[in-house]
Amino acid sequence: MKPIPFPRFLSAALGLLSTTSLVAVADPHAAWQHVQSVEVSASGLVRFEVPTGTINVSAPRLDDLRLVSPQGVETPYVIEWPQFEAVQARPVAAFRSALQDRSTVLEMDPGTDKAIHAVTLETTAASFIKAAAVEGSSDGTQWQPLAHDEVLFRQTNGTSRLRVPFTAGTWKYIRVTISDDRSEAVAFTGAGVEWEQAGTKATPLSLTVWKREELPGHTRLSVPLGAANLWLATLRVQTSEQVFSRHVNLLANGRSIASSTLFRVALDGHEAATLDLPIHAQVSAAELVLDIENGDSPPLKIDGVEAGRYPVMMAFHADAGRWQLYTGSPGAHAPSYDVAALSEQLRSATSVNAEVSPLTPNPAFDKKAALPETGASGAVIDLKGWSYRRPIATGDRGVMQLELDVQALAHASPWYSDLRLVQSGHQLPYLLRQTSKPHELPVSIAPAADAKRPAVSRWQLKLPVAGMPVTSMTITSPTPLFSRSLTLSESRRDSYGNSVSAFLGSASWNQKPGAATPLNMVVGDRAQGDTLFLETDNGDNAPLQVDKVTVSYPVVQLLFKTTDSAPIQLYYGNSEAAAPRYDLTLVETEIRAATPVNAALGSEEALKPVNTVIGDSGKGSPWLWAVLALVVGGLLWLVAKLLPKQEV
Repeated sequence: MKPIPFPRFLSAALGLLSTTSLVAVADPHAAWQHVQSVEVSASGLVRFEVPTGTINVSAPRLDDLRLVSPQGVETPYVIEWPQFEAVQARPVAAFRSALQDRSTVLEMDPGTDKAIHAVTLETTAASFIKAAAVEGSSDGTQWQPLAHDEVLFRQTNGTSRLRVPFTAGTWKYIRVTISDDRSEAVAFTGAGVEWEQAGTKATPLSLTVWKREELPGHTRLSVPLGAANLWLATLRVQTSEQVFSRHVNLLANGRSIASSTLFRVALDGHEAATLDLPIHAQVSAAELVLDIENGDSPPLKIDGVEAGRYPVMMAFHADAGRWQLYTGSPGAHAPSYDVAALSEQLRSATSVNAEVSPLTPNPAFDKKAALPETGASGAVIDLKGWSYRRPIATGDRGVMQLELDVQALAHASPWYSDLRLVQSGHQLPYLLRQTSKPHELPVSIAPAADAKRPAVSRWQLKLPVAGMPVTSMTITSPTPLFSRSLTLSESRRDSYGNSVSAFLGSASWNQKPGAATPLNMVVGDRAQGDTLFLETDNGDNAPLQVDKVTVSYPVVQLLFKTTDSAPIQLYYGNSEAAAPRYDLTLVETEIRAATPVNAALGSEEALKPVNTVIGDSGKGSPWLWAVLALVVGGLLWLVAKLLPKQEV
């Protein structure tokens, strides 16, 4: 397409907006962490690709980008978001099928004057594989080859390839010849044609698989993207496997963003393959996880992965010189420029390029300027009901991030409703954040055989802290071949002082030689003590060996803002406390977007005795014994009153 000259009215509009922009005050971009220069060589409409590094540190929709002229004036701009290539399709206007010389010949009238680039066939056949060729004609007499040695197939598992792509062209007639030399003819009942609506062209993105996990029936590949918030077109799997079919699922931040079936089949030296996974979306994560379902097939040999990325463009009217582009202020609101209404006209207008330097720290950055206003501290608090207290070392002021350790997690309420930050007798409002990825910690394991049950393998696990909130447990075994069911339990005392076994979790575990598969067991109940028991019934098999146990526990963080140097303490251990309600949630987005400073917990101080295990003493509740004593005394008095008096 011939570029459209930059219209004068657009130039005038942009120029007017540039001159009427807000004039800078002292350090107007002190809340922005990064800056980079934009070198403009000639006046006019300037267009350049926003670097991936800029996209990575900016807000997802680039709301915090600010463009400043050499004179220090904030200048309007337009972000040109990717336009995905849209595929248009329609059934053919006429369709004819005939058998000729061990071939099935399909002739069709596309019924469109668009440049066709693919034909898709329709059939009710459940399973077949065929070689095919496609030709095009403008008069129905002279035919031009469009595709040859293509492979069409359908498998009973639902995988199929009935679409044949070819170089785009305008044709009045399409002919598909399908070879029936290897198998009986298949009835094709119709067809459709496709043409493409132009969109933003994707550019290659080099990727590296940094981690590969082999799980039961699955292969998981961890693929870093190098930046977050990228717009991705496709992900392509590189493999030398000649024949395969696998369903794949692409995950970002633990959620599925795309899924498809990838395959490669071969016929008479010709192959058909679909190795691209369509995405066509912005991905907020900086890392992808590709889950490949192997079923009972061996894992695929993966040689690598590659992706297509859609560029994001910025356009603005400029005079020659060095401009400044600021980013890295996630709390900033998106600017409202009148020039945004001209984005479609600007997209096709003639423009000049600009050179953008790498990101550098903004020398005028002031962390306090980037902090959201949170108002005064919280209400006064009565701390009589809390059992534990710990000092917090901040080392700075501003937005803080405090991560709870195992000890705090074990002694706090299971719902974390009793967490209180206290400064100068007042509550310090906070936001609670839990990450999806837990911490992992290996624990000691020792045999704990039960002489009364010789067929049972039993182990004792020792947690670092009583009451540690274990969410799951990963277990490995050197035994090459086995099938077992394992249970996890804990010995507790009930209110009468009796020892009872509390069930915490269970899972089935199968392992074959050459394919070690660690067991991941979900722990459904929270431990009260620090000693757990893992066991399995071996039946008539040799005892199962367990060599390593790793427990997972949640990552819990508190985000808060402090402007005072007064000491801060964390209180917890109050099962009666309700979850706090803070006005801080009104600026939650700004708080979570700020770059926090890590705070640290000091030593724990017990404020009053706490009995964390029910009936741990084995003597039962003293109130229960008092009540029983009163009841027994009353019964003895009643019996004495009812007995007849003896005569002397």
